[in-house]
Amino acid sequence: MPKAVIFDMDGVIFDSEGLYRNACISLVERYGGRVTEELFERQMGLKMDESQRVAVEVSGADVSPEQFGLEYEREFLDRASRCLKTIPGLEELLDYLSGKVRMGIASSTKATIIKGFLDTFDFSDFFDAVAGGDQVVNSKPDPEIYLKVARMLGVRCEECLVIEDSPAGISSALTAGMRVIAIRHQHNAQLDLSSAERVFRNHTEVKVFLESLMHEMG
Repeated sequence: MPKAVIFDMDGVIFDSEGLYRNACISLVERYGGRVTEELFERQMGLKMDESQRVAVEVSGADVSPEQFGLEYEREFLDRASRCLKTIPGLEELLDYLSGKVRMGIASSTKATIIKGFLDTFDFSDFFDAVAGGDQVVNSKPDPEIYLKVARMLGVRCEECLVIEDSPAGISSALTAGMRVIAIRHQHNAQLDLSSAERVFRNHTEVKVFLESLMHEMG
């Protein structure tokens, strides 16, 4: 059993990838751009400033990346306030891990948004450390954010298990020297998650996996 479990947020804690996608589609179409699957694949795991640059570049939308980013965030938060849900099995997994390991979040989303979502769902007390994309210089797949969270948790990288949902995130955690498993969902169905140790469909399966690790350790 690891000493710490670190979660990505979008697609791992919250079912938010579709909300980001729909917000992006709305904006791209508003500014005359072209919506393609590449647009979403290249955005996964990036900080907002890099994500907005990629969105404008790939779609050809007639708007500056900065303006796109401002409207993108507003559009996403509006949708999230009405429709945000958790990934199935999450609450049971958090309850199971609570008191057994330290828990953290390493997400490309802004820290204020992460903390707002955690407060809304009463999850804040579960997590000992939270780092957002605006608190690091380099986006995933750079390992910076996972190294940061390990330091915040006071654990060594090899003592961490990471739960991710994107190739960039998996690479980030592996490069940091951490053990990585992944969650498969409809918005990453075409992405290659094979570098993760295991791939699960929901957190109920993740909980069973972690229970087996505890059993193996006696």
